[in-house]
Amino acid sequence: DSAQREYARLIGAFAAKVDEAAARGISAAECAAPVIEALEARKPRLRVPVGPDARRNLFLRRWISDRRLDRIVSGSLGWR
Repeated sequence: DSAQREYARLIGAFAAKVDEAAARGISAAECAAPVIEALEARKPRLRVPVGPDARRNLFLRRWISDRRLDRIVSGSLGWR
């Protein structure tokens, strides 16, 4: 049925994005270092971006509304 095909397409697009993100991912040690630093800080920051995607997402959230960011993410997954 067409609904199942569309759902399968969306799941496939999401899986492809997950694979792309995993390929760009950072090591556990690279992830742990800023987290440990934040935990040990006298006055830790509220958010600690870890990795290039996190830094980009924090920047985008500062300048783009939630609704607009959702549209961008949906579009990148082909969910429009």
